[in-house]
Parts: sequence; C-alpha cells; structure tokens
Amino acid sequence: MDDALNAWTSLHTLPNSAIRILLLAESKCKIFGSVKKNTLKYLYEKHSRENKNFKDFLNLLFESKLVAWESRNKELIRLTFSGYDLLALRSINKKFNITSFGSNIARGKESDLYVAECSSVGSCVIKFYRIGRTSFRDVKRKRSFSKLSSSWLIHSTKAATSEARAYELLKNSEVNVPKFFWRNRHALLLEYIEGKRLSSLEEPELNAELFYQIILQVKHMLKTKFVHVDLNPFNILVSSDRKKVYIIDFPQWVPLTHPNSLFYLSRDLNNVASFFEQKGIRLDREKVINETLNLAKQLIESE
Repeated sequence: MDDALNAWTSLHTLPNSAIRILLLAESKCKIFGSVKKNTLKYLYEKHSRENKNFKDFLNLLFESKLVAWESRNKELIRLTFSGYDLLALRSINKKFNITSFGSNIARGKESDLYVAECSSVGSCVIKFYRIGRTSFRDVKRKRSFSKLSSSWLIHSTKAATSEARAYELLKNSEVNVPKFFWRNRHALLLEYIEGKRLSSLEEPELNAELFYQIILQVKHMLKTKFVHVDLNPFNILVSSDRKKVYIIDFPQWVPLTHPNSLFYLSRDLNNVASFFEQKGIRLDREKVINETLNLAKQLIESE
C-alpha cells in the first residue's frame, strides 16, 4: 500500500492517543528533522490526560509506517511521508468531509495526486508534495526556498504553499486553472478536471490550434504579472472534449518582475513548442515566442 492510501486507512483505525503522539512528533520534526524518543515520551506525558501506554501507541505508529527510526541506535524518530499525509488528510477531512479516497492518478518526482470525493465540493484531487523523495541535491539546485531548511517537511510544505498562492493569484484571471479549495501542510485540495495531460495525447489528437490555445493561456498569465517557470507537456491539462486547456503545477512560479522572468518565459515557450514540433506539428515558433516575449517586456516596462 502506498503512503497516502496507508495514511487514509490508518486515520480510521488509529486511537486518538497515537495521533496525538504523531502531532507532537510533527512539531519537533518541523524544526529539527527528527525527535528523540525520550523527548517525545516526555511531551506526551506532559500534555496528555491519558499519559499511559506511550510505548504501545508509539509501536502502533511504527507498525503503521507513520514514523521511522532516524538513527541506528533507535533514539531518534522521524515522520514518514505517510505520517505527514495522515495529518493533512485528518485536517482536510474535518473541514470538507472526505467521503471516499481513491487511487493514485499521477505520481511524479515531487508529488502524488489522488482522486477523492468530499461532501462539500464533490469530485476533487488531493495533491501531496514529496519534495526530497528522490534527492535534495536537485531540489536545492532548482528551488530558492530550499536554502531555508534541510527538512523534507519544510520543503514539501513550502512547495504546497507556493502553489496555493499561485492559484489564489490566478483565480479571478482569464487563465484556466483548477479551482483551489484549501491547503493543509504539504497537501492541496483541488477541483477534479476530466481530461488528459498534454504529454499523454496521441499524435492524431494534437494540432497547431491546441498549441495556440496554450500560448494564449501563457499571455493571460503574463497579464497577471505571472510566469509559470516549469511549463511543459506534463503541466498542461487538456479537457476531454479537447476544447479547453488548463495550466497546472505552480510550485516554482515567479512574478513577472523577477530578474530572470524573461529567461524562464522563453524556456517555457520553447518547451511547449518543441513538444509539438517533435510530434510533426508545423509552427511559426520564432514569431510566437518573440511576440510573447515582447508582450512580457511591455508589461514589465509599464510597471
């Protein structure tokens, strides 16, 4: 069972005292990356009315793979992705009442997406960030916020916070994005869009018109003083009727006033153009990119 599904199952079986220990572990792991077992025991006995059976409850967390040993001498404890998922799901469930939690619909280097149903918003997607799942070396190279902490909890939460901010900035614009409902910790609750990622479309489904729809979305983003930074075929969703494109995945976005915004914009445009050209679609790449960059320059100068 994967991390999030394990968390969802554990959420309904763990006693409250075990979850309380998990919350206490989180408070320390956010700062230090791990917590001493004796410190965790002290905090639990200090703050819990039912301060017995610490060992039994802690063992339940280990058995459920919600925590793990950080050190070989079994003194330091860390949260697992599954443990952090449980805490996020617990908060989302309290606010939106998750009636079903489905299978994984996308798994990347930095995030996992799951279909869910919530009584207050209907069909939705819960996105969990997994920054550091592969290697922090690449994370630190790509992300400015990674200089602040070596903890994957902090990295993943900051990525989710950055993306949540992007959705808030774009919600009243002409940019097509999924509705953003809420963020908790490293998890985002988003509208479920029926469609496919651009990367998964077959060649007969691709055409120049679709490319120009994407460019129009990029221009709408520019008018909101916004650059995606990581636009590629995996971050573009095409509706089932092929009439609408959505831009998704915004953890690395920058404002148009960022000193490297034109470089990022040019890279985004070339990424998308290259995808279509590799599929045999003829484009006036140079004209489109120059027009879009000129629009960006004009908007920067108008600031």
